[in-house]
Amino acid sequence: MALLLRIVTIDLRLLATTWRTAAYFPLTAGAVLVALWPYGGSPYIPVVAALFAGLESQYANILFRSPREFEAYAIVPVPWETIILGKNIATLIATYGLYGLMSLALWYTLPERPSGPETYGGSLWIATLAFPFLHIGNQISVRKPRRRVEWSFDDVASAFVFLAMGALLSIPYFLCATLIGEPLLALPYIGGAAAFWFKFSIPRSALRVRSTINDLSLTL
Repeated sequence: MALLLRIVTIDLRLLATTWRTAAYFPLTAGAVLVALWPYGGSPYIPVVAALFAGLESQYANILFRSPREFEAYAIVPVPWETIILGKNIATLIATYGLYGLMSLALWYTLPERPSGPETYGGSLWIATLAFPFLHIGNQISVRKPRRRVEWSFDDVASAFVFLAMGALLSIPYFLCATLIGEPLLALPYIGGAAAFWFKFSIPRSALRVRSTINDLSLTL
């Protein structure tokens, strides 16, 4: 448990100190401006889109938060299952922490504060996306890792691909929230996605890392 908490702390510190964190200022401003448009539906749609666009590398490049992080973890006696779990937990904490900050900006700016159902609905929507994204991101991280993440064309393209996947992954939530009218019905889906992530995604990703560790160390 102590090792797990240490990995979570290190990962959150890396996120907080990287220059990419500054991207959330224009992303939040853009999301709030779009939310001011009265015909855009829920004001949380642009917030969630901006949130996951900014966190794409946090989900889909877990092995290289910093350029030499992979090599550092490869030489310490910590199971890769623990490392991946810690990084995924840090990503979940970052997701909801940033969502809270972006929601505050939304509440402060909009003429009318979003309703309670809209607010908790946004939280449920994020949960329906976060666990599938963790699984997809773990797979991408070990198959197509990036030594450095910058605002290059490839990085921006990856963020747009992430958003496209998010649109498809949002279908279960919007079926519950829009067609049925009860977002809480998405809870069984969230539970199933979380169980799959914990039981299958983490061990499979760890096995993939161990079997390709030499190739991963050659990532450019």
